[in-house]
Amino acid sequence: MLKVNNLSIRAAGMNLIENINFKIQEGESLGIIGESGSGKTVTTLSLMGLLDPKIYRLSGEIKIFGKEILEMSEKKIAEMRLSKISIVYQNPFNTFSPVEKIDNQINRIYRIKKLKRNNDKINYLLNMAGLGNTHLKKYPHELSGGELQRLVIVTSLLLDPKILICDEPTTSLDKETEIKIVEILNKYRKKNGLSLIFITHDLNIIEEVSDKLMIMKNGKIVEMGKTSQLIKNPLEGYSKELLRFLNWEIKC
Repeated sequence: MLKVNNLSIRAAGMNLIENINFKIQEGESLGIIGESGSGKTVTTLSLMGLLDPKIYRLSGEIKIFGKEILEMSEKKIAEMRLSKISIVYQNPFNTFSPVEKIDNQINRIYRIKKLKRNNDKINYLLNMAGLGNTHLKKYPHELSGGELQRLVIVTSLLLDPKILICDEPTTSLDKETEIKIVEILNKYRKKNGLSLIFITHDLNIIEEVSDKLMIMKNGKIVEMGKTSQLIKNPLEGYSKELLRFLNWEIKC
């Protein structure tokens, strides 16, 4: 479904990503951890075709359903967003326009994609997220961070993407909402065969939401393997130190 071969990314004369390789099958979930600046976010943005070619130079291969992203036009890549691959960012208040009600913004998605609004799908996703139609009638500032982040997930799944990228979506949320979001994603993934890429610093979440774990440092993959095995028995020195630190954060 998604295959990355020898991906390298340069900007301002620096190597941000160096020859990384990974793949994700249908319904599989990949967790990514690493310190700030390790290349987690820039990697996932490249999968969405969201890196400005005037600034970033990409080489290697990014194939989604056998189609090479790096050779696609911006128009073709835009057509894939939301319908094939979608993303949830860390700050939900940056996702929605502050001057429009949520429902109007959902309508715009359907207009841009030239599709008829699917109320059954919207209601199903709202119910799964523990929300209702009343939430759609509000402006973003009238909602809590947790409600808004769940609505971001709802909108990201409107067009049944096969791959969902979550870039630290629970970082600023309380523990109860964090658990709810993980439950939503796991439920949807198991029922619909969604493939998930999940970036976080929270090992509890990683264990709950990912099948495989990838550890990054300085734009390189340090170690990758089955999540349950890698967390218990990392082989690389950096992996051991990082996991020890993240475990310490949980205990604190």
